[in-house]
Amino acid sequence: MPRPSGHDAASQRDLEAQSRHVRKRRRATRACDFCHQRAIKCRPGPAAESTSTTNSRSQSCSTCIEYGVPCTQLRPEHRRGTKPSRPQLNLSLASCEPTPRRSMDAHLHGSKLIIRSLIDVYFDTIYPIYPFFDQPNFLEQWHHGLIGRDQASYANLMALCALSAQHVHDKAVFTISLAPAADSLDPATYLHEALHAIPAELDRCRDLDYLRAFHLLALYAIQVGNTGLLHKNMGMCHALLAQDGLQDEKRWPSGLSDSEREVRRRLFWSAYRLEVHTSLVLGHIIRIQESQCAVLYPTVPDNDGRGDTNEADEWLTGWNLITDLYRILEYAVNAFRAKRTSIAYQRSPAFATLSAAQVLEQVHALQTDLPVRFRQASCQSQNVRNNRCGFQTANIVATVQLVKMTIFSAETATIRKACEVALELIENVSAIPLEYFRAISSPMFQELSGIGHILSSVIGKQLSEGDYQHLRLVILSMAGLLTRLSSCYASAGEAGARLRQHVDRIDQHITEQQEKAQTREYRVQSEHNDVSNNLTMEDVVTVPSDLFDYMLWNTGLSTLNPSDFLF
Repeated sequence: MPRPSGHDAASQRDLEAQSRHVRKRRRATRACDFCHQRAIKCRPGPAAESTSTTNSRSQSCSTCIEYGVPCTQLRPEHRRGTKPSRPQLNLSLASCEPTPRRSMDAHLHGSKLIIRSLIDVYFDTIYPIYPFFDQPNFLEQWHHGLIGRDQASYANLMALCALSAQHVHDKAVFTISLAPAADSLDPATYLHEALHAIPAELDRCRDLDYLRAFHLLALYAIQVGNTGLLHKNMGMCHALLAQDGLQDEKRWPSGLSDSEREVRRRLFWSAYRLEVHTSLVLGHIIRIQESQCAVLYPTVPDNDGRGDTNEADEWLTGWNLITDLYRILEYAVNAFRAKRTSIAYQRSPAFATLSAAQVLEQVHALQTDLPVRFRQASCQSQNVRNNRCGFQTANIVATVQLVKMTIFSAETATIRKACEVALELIENVSAIPLEYFRAISSPMFQELSGIGHILSSVIGKQLSEGDYQHLRLVILSMAGLLTRLSSCYASAGEAGARLRQHVDRIDQHITEQQEKAQTREYRVQSEHNDVSNNLTMEDVVTVPSDLFDYMLWNTGLSTLNPSDFLF
């Protein structure tokens, strides 16, 4: 065997020396949740470096310290290293890989101060109509950093921020001083985060925060006029309601606290009201029937730490009364549609449980028994409870008139009677302070647009000039209301101007028809020497109904498609 040369022996000795001095490579320590989510290196904090315990979670890493977020390792542990050549398949779980958990990022979502401002906007502007939370409990959890830590809570928070940011963007905020600068907000960012934090599988959306998130996203869709997003999230709401049996308190989990039951009641009846509202506006079927629900009204007043229980500013009673009106409205919509479909499709009439007179009697009884604080909306004040009473009053006024209009449309009536009801609605709505219109925003304007749709249901093929004069008064009154609301809603002033332009065109058409009719009448009288003619201009001049096509509802009040509306 040949001996190695001197050069080869030296090389071998060098390799052996290097191998003795090379330290064994250590496996990288497990990153914290925040660093893992962003695929960045988890750098140990100062305390960990000094003690050489880099794998300890008792100290925060440098990245979490910089961002001011909790340094945790809550995600499930998986085996690391080379995977087996034949992976074990679990068909039951093959499609249920967990969605990557998302967490707060100041660069993406804004500072905690901005998030808190959006939360304040929700409780100031949206909560009085859609109280999805127990406010004191929510704010306490936020104070302790518990909101947004798990995936369901994060999706819920992002949906809330998306809705509040859109209200700020639209200047639809009750208390302007609470809103952060609009140029520092991007509602689409919060929307994207909320949508991507929601699991695709329904079975993984059992947390109540997901149901809240779907409702908040549906309200966002209404605010921006996105019908596809609205139907998607409303559909998910109905799926969760059916899966969890939220429509029947007997099917709720046992051992719920009073606060948890209260939140579920608020959520359910908010879902019901939103369903009836969108059914009226978009024309879809009502998928939640109040006759099949066994859920009590919420009764626990706000515990805002003031310690007093002054009945004069207790607003939840008014909120429940509005729910009563929506239940009546459900029957009114059913009656209206039953009449229309039975005529159009030659079916036997639907079986109604309440007549129009009975429904109107219930509405009148509710109005008569209204507490004093809900009879007239007071202007904005520093009293939060009093402001929330004002929200209920504004909503009561609009909903009562909408119920009356819908019931009226289900009955056989004249255009003059319809105009009287419409004028009553406009007069009552005009008494609502502007700040409530600004805050309630799109839902309120969508209900106002229903005036035109309901009036169109009683307009015949031809209108006499006398009928038109009544309708003309309604249109001009609506134009005046829209002009008044221009400071609250960007397109309201333009919509009022368009209505006046429509009226001017119809007036011009009538003038031309009158001149032609007078000419024809003069010729007939001249040919027959008939000086006594009992015909009046009202008998001779008519207004074709096609001149009103989209006039009454294409006012720009709603960003939703007018062709999708019920009326």
